[in-house]
Amino acid sequence: KWEFLAPQLQDYIFFNMMSKRQNVKMQTGGMGLEKTLLTGSGASSRWVGLFDSDQVNIQDLLKKMRVEWKHITDACAYERREFNHNSGKYIINDVIKPRRQDCMLRMIETLEESFFGVPDPDEANLMLSLFYWIVPDATQGFNGGLPNYSSVNNDFSSIAGVNLDNVPSFKNWTDTYSAVTKDDLIAKMRKAFRRTRWRSPISASEFTSETGTRRMIYTTESVLEEMERIGEDQNENLGRDLASMDGNILFKKTPVVWVPQFDDEGHDYNNAHNDIASPIVMADLDSFFVFVDSQDNFYKTEQKDPKCHNQFNEFYDLSLNTFCANRRSNAILTYSS
Repeated sequence: KWEFLAPQLQDYIFFNMMSKRQNVKMQTGGMGLEKTLLTGSGASSRWVGLFDSDQVNIQDLLKKMRVEWKHITDACAYERREFNHNSGKYIINDVIKPRRQDCMLRMIETLEESFFGVPDPDEANLMLSLFYWIVPDATQGFNGGLPNYSSVNNDFSSIAGVNLDNVPSFKNWTDTYSAVTKDDLIAKMRKAFRRTRWRSPISASEFTSETGTRRMIYTTESVLEEMERIGEDQNENLGRDLASMDGNILFKKTPVVWVPQFDDEGHDYNNAHNDIASPIVMADLDSFFVFVDSQDNFYKTEQKDPKCHNQFNEFYDLSLNTFCANRRSNAILTYSS
């Protein structure tokens, strides 16, 4: 047995999200995932008198969004004679299992890096990241438009094929904060929480929103520590926004989770990153999910190496992408000094 020191992150947020069935949609076949958005017309109904003439307008209310598959792969290898030399009374350790575990870990860490990274339109093979769907802006309101980050050269022209000029409601909530205090950050989180909770009055299934109450809040370690201090200071107060449960901090019963990559990438409180300064991402997991090819879900193949007759290569393949059906049920707050 060995002590597993290979992980480079304290927690694997994206992989944990994939591991929960309600956050993953398995799909077989197709070229990706498509969804139809029902948008509002912006018009109003009329108050009329008896025998008034009718006015009927036909509106284009349906817009298509589409996300294609992205593919990730890795491989390890073993030599036929390794089994002969490491078996029976000569066995010291399983020489293949560590390579397989390291291969899987590399794939998972690459997924984490891509999901929490800044999206780049020039990198066509990457899966869509968190900051592709949930985009920061310095103005409070539903202003999370097209991804536009200083660290990449080109801007995106649409979100999953949706033109935001035609569908202005397909934007996430944005705001900035300058201090992790009840009067600043916590107050703005309250507002964001209220503004992103959508309840449709139409009960028919084809018109109901996909938003719900399954939420998660992602942030940096420094922000989380400050929120923990606020929660401790008001521990005896009833009706508080912040609470502690099983060693975790909750905001309105929603877990606040430290994302190690936010610190690794420079997104640290009081140490603003050029693109996304100390983010607090309030994600609605009923509208934000991962879709995975059920036939290519860490699929393993084995192949003899053509240049070495005793070497066997093991390949692992995964096809997936992220999807956000309702951006306006998500919010992001960023630090501004």
